[in-house]
Amino acid sequence: MDTPASSWEWTNDYDDLGLCITFTRSRSSEDVFRAYGAPPGTARLLTEHEELTAVPDGEMGAVLRVGFSGEWVFCFETPTMSGGNPATLTDLAVGTETLAVTDSGDGMTDFNYFKDGQLVSAFEPDAVEGARYARGAHPHLLDDALRQASAPLAAGEEPLTPSEVALRLIRDHFGPYVDRTILSGPLETVFIPDSRRRPLPQPEYPPAGPGSPAIGRALGAVTPMASTSGAPVLYTPTTGPIGTTARIE
Repeated sequence: MDTPASSWEWTNDYDDLGLCITFTRSRSSEDVFRAYGAPPGTARLLTEHEELTAVPDGEMGAVLRVGFSGEWVFCFETPTMSGGNPATLTDLAVGTETLAVTDSGDGMTDFNYFKDGQLVSAFEPDAVEGARYARGAHPHLLDDALRQASAPLAAGEEPLTPSEVALRLIRDHFGPYVDRTILSGPLETVFIPDSRRRPLPQPEYPPAGPGSPAIGRALGAVTPMASTSGAPVLYTPTTGPIGTTARIE
C-alpha cells in the first residue's frame, strides 16, 4: 500500500516534546482509559486546539486523546508517555493485541507489540540498521515487516525517521493508521493527574547478541517544567527511552 510521506511527517512536529501512541484491537475507549488509570466518565470530545482545556489549573499529569481506526482504538499523548509503560500495555493487551510507539523526543524511539498480555516483540526501529535492542518472546518476529517499512517511499528520498518507520509498519502489517487530520480533529480526551499515573520503570535490555549493540541505554529523569509565567506544565522526558520492556517468565 502506497501512502505519501506527508502522512507520517506529522511526527516531526514532536521531535523535541516526544510522543506516545498505542493501538489496541477490539477494545472500547473506556477500556483504554481504564488501563491508563484515567478517572471513569470524564472524557470530553475535544480538538487538538482545545485539549489543554481538559487540564485543571495548577495540575500536572497526562492528556490522553482516544479515537478509532477500523477495529483498532488508539490513544495519543504528548509529551508524556504513559502508554509506554509495560503494565499499561499488559492490561491493554489482555485477550487481544496492542502496539505502541514511543518517541522520547531526544532521538530514542521504541516499538512494542503485546499479545494476550505478554510482550511478543520490542525494538528500536531504524531504517538503516533494522531492529535495535530486539527483545520479547519472539524478538525478531517482525524483522521482515520492519525491512519493508524501512524502504524509501520513492527513489532518492531520505530514509524515514524511526517513528515514521514504526507507524508505517503498523499500518502495512496490522492495519490501523492515523494522520495529522485525525489527530487535529475531535477525539475523546481525558486528563490523568500524576497521582493516578503508573510510575515508569527502569527499562531492561538483553545481553548483546547478533544485530544488537553491546551497550544498553539509561533511563533519563522525568522532571516537571515551569512555563514562562511560573505556572506548572505537563511532565516531559529529558533523556533516555521510556518504559519499554516487560519480563516474560
